[in-house]
Amino acid sequence: MDKIAIVGGGIGGLTLAALLRRQGQHELSIWEQSATLAPVGAALALAPNAARILAQLDLLDEVSVAGTRITRYVYENAQGLRWHTLSLAPLKDAWQVDAWCIPRSALQQALMRTLTDVPIYLGDGVTGVGREPSERVWLKTRQNRRWEGDGIIGADGVHSTVRQALGVPAHLRSAGFYAFRGVAQGRLPDRWLGTATERWGLDRHFGFSQMGPERIYWYATWPKTDTPPSWTDVIDFFSSWGEPIRDLLQATAPTDRLCHPIVDRNPWADWGRDRIILMGDAAHAMTPNLGQGGCQAMLDAWSLSHYLGRYPIPAAFDRYRHFRHRRAARVAYLSRLYGRVGHWSGIPGRIRNLVWTHIPDSWLARAPLWALGRPATEWPQSIA
Repeated sequence: MDKIAIVGGGIGGLTLAALLRRQGQHELSIWEQSATLAPVGAALALAPNAARILAQLDLLDEVSVAGTRITRYVYENAQGLRWHTLSLAPLKDAWQVDAWCIPRSALQQALMRTLTDVPIYLGDGVTGVGREPSERVWLKTRQNRRWEGDGIIGADGVHSTVRQALGVPAHLRSAGFYAFRGVAQGRLPDRWLGTATERWGLDRHFGFSQMGPERIYWYATWPKTDTPPSWTDVIDFFSSWGEPIRDLLQATAPTDRLCHPIVDRNPWADWGRDRIILMGDAAHAMTPNLGQGGCQAMLDAWSLSHYLGRYPIPAAFDRYRHFRHRRAARVAYLSRLYGRVGHWSGIPGRIRNLVWTHIPDSWLARAPLWALGRPATEWPQSIA
């Protein structure tokens, strides 16, 4: 039985561990630098391409109880005038599951409950990885632990220590904006229930979705400057964008707010080599504009588990990299392009909004399916 170390206890790493544990062909361990497995981020847009993986793990019903089913994307201007309503029915038909807005904590806890017999080392970050002449691989940690085994999977995020220890260049790129995120207490008016709604100004966006019966997830973007905006700046600016935004901002406790400068990674950059491989944000960190960061990490996990169940580790890692590289790169490129065009300011931004308002919904109806694909093209083994 091969020994595999998964470095990183986020959504991608835990999903992979749950899938591999179900196979029962590998001896697993998880290494996480944080002292607790606290979720990074407030919510997860669980698109059908990732929700189907939870269905395969028999976890979707459990996780969805804490979230809200999303049936359509809605685009509005800053004052709340509706531009487009896109049904997610084509995506649901292709993947045979709905989209959801869920708390990251609910997904993380559900995955953890499947891993009670997998050793998880918390608060002991990995400081080095390497390969022995015997083709065994090793890792060492801050607490001077040393592990040896047959394969290492770096699922440790955008600033991956596994990637750094391998000497693989980060190739991180600024997306040119900050993302503010929060969770407000309350319930949206009926017109927005079941939607993922995004409002566009010239160079700023504000989005929101119901997340369970009494919580609302929201996010806002702000052009990157030398001096980050304060929360007061954000609240003052977006409060003029009409209901329900002012109420959402006022109903969000300071402890439920986050702010990050957004970066992504050139998805064509190195994903690792031989018996040490990267996945998720460590391999292809992407902007949040399509809501696919966590979903693509889960697709990585599905592909890795598929190949590890059929091939020895070097061959499995090679097949995973070959299969996922182009697919993840496509989504990362589309997400970055969407974010770049969406944050044009001045005259280009006004022209963009004018054109956007005149595109018929029928032209956009299949855009989500085109961007995210179908099981037959996105899974190494179709589950259609």
